[in-house]
Amino acid sequence: MIICTRWQPYEKNTLRGFADLYLDKIGMTIRDCALHDKSGKEWIAFPSKPRIREGKLVIEDGRLVYDPPLISLDEAMRDKFRDAAVKAIHAKIGEPAAA
Repeated sequence: MIICTRWQPYEKNTLRGFADLYLDKIGMTIRDCALHDKSGKEWIAFPSKPRIREGKLVIEDGRLVYDPPLISLDEAMRDKFRDAAVKAIHAKIGEPAAA
């Protein structure tokens, strides 16, 4: 089960806010997961950090490049996590999930 322990609204483009998600089966919290919504389709983005190469921030096309510290290679598992995380966030903020 995934439980949203903190919600911080922050709306910009597709971003709706940030959540801390507690994974009760393993006793771990993933902090600052981003909830996005576009045309009723919601998804979760894990927190990320700027890429550093040879001691310098990597910039491509004038923008910082970010790397996620968590990667899921299994699409079915990723979808299952997304659905549970979105449901947990909506339970925390007291509103129904997007259609």
